[in-house]
Amino acid sequence: MERWRATRIVDGMVLRRVAVLFVLMPMFIALVPARPAHAVASLIQTKTAVANATTVAVAFSPTAGINHLLIAVCASRVNATLSIAGFTTAKREAGTPSQGIFYKISAGTETTVTCTATASGRMAIHIYEYSGNLTAAPLDTVNATASTGNSTAVASGSLTTTNANDMIFAAASINSNSTFSAWSGTFTERNDFKSGTQLHAGAADRYVATTGTYTSTATATVAGAWRGQIVAFKLLPIQLTADIVDAAGVPVVSPSTSFSAANFNFSCQTVTATLGAAAQKLRVSNTTATPGWLLSIAATGGPTTTWSDGGTNTYDFNDPTGAGCTDGADVDTTGGQLTVNPSVGTLTPVAPCLATGVTKGASSSFSQGVTDSITLLSAVGATLNCTWDFTGISLSQKIPGEQLGASYSLGLTLTLIAQ
Repeated sequence: MERWRATRIVDGMVLRRVAVLFVLMPMFIALVPARPAHAVASLIQTKTAVANATTVAVAFSPTAGINHLLIAVCASRVNATLSIAGFTTAKREAGTPSQGIFYKISAGTETTVTCTATASGRMAIHIYEYSGNLTAAPLDTVNATASTGNSTAVASGSLTTTNANDMIFAAASINSNSTFSAWSGTFTERNDFKSGTQLHAGAADRYVATTGTYTSTATATVAGAWRGQIVAFKLLPIQLTADIVDAAGVPVVSPSTSFSAANFNFSCQTVTATLGAAAQKLRVSNTTATPGWLLSIAATGGPTTTWSDGGTNTYDFNDPTGAGCTDGADVDTTGGQLTVNPSVGTLTPVAPCLATGVTKGASSSFSQGVTDSITLLSAVGATLNCTWDFTGISLSQKIPGEQLGASYSLGLTLTLIAQ
């Protein structure tokens, strides 16, 4: 967590120029993780194709999203070496049948995927696009030994994961006119299709949150020679987080912004600032199973706190009396009011995410006991496994007339909760 400190400097005497500076130093960010407590890799799309040849091709439609995990499974009824250009081999075995699982991180331009075999025969290809994956070194592990047989029980083989949050992907092929009636081990079937009457292919997946040994067996309706494979891919860490990051996405140690300059004045005045800039973006990331969340801001010390110079000089941030210029019936003895306007800010989803389901908060002023927290962003039905940046939030502070020159500070807290 981080703590920000907002500092306002008033330097000067009567009729002298004063500099007003609002410095965002470490600010507490309270985070409540979403539930259930596991990351979700979302299956975006899957496509299948068959052929009786040495090549078989299928296309993503729409084009795959940037940084998504792409998996391609190719099978052939005959003994052949299989390959897919541009993909990395996770597991590839020749025999009767032959099968391979290939993968890559999408560049956002992928359309047609073509599998090539060294011998002609009945072929099947099925491709998958997932979100929620790690983009660097996404492969965790595969089954170490071949899993083959001739029966109706088509086993994937087993693997032991080294990464807690994984998507386990199992694929199987059988040389018979069959279908798969079930997959064991709480795997969800994703495809079940035939290439003519001589080759049957399918796949299933499962999301796990702990390391362990995993396997699945698909039950075929007609016996035949079969081959099973199983692969584990790493998912993003489980998190619902808020941070302040620079243009490269690196957390900013001491974020800051400045209010407009002001002069000492016997009358109430308003100074303004902007929270969130290109080099200091508010960032929300959600890789949990809950698509709803809310980001808000409030005073760290609670509604009875005030701007303070560390001594006896103070002014308020949540007194609406006299349009924020005079002292009301609250416990302190000074006026002042801070207004936050997220509605004018710029929300930028990090590709390939969208802004759909995320709403900017309305302009609101702190008012003790009435508005002690202001919503910056809220999400209902937003896309999972996504990150959003937020900049350009308008800030304005009413400064009471005859405010004594000093360096004032006010602690603020960002809170991000699942809902």
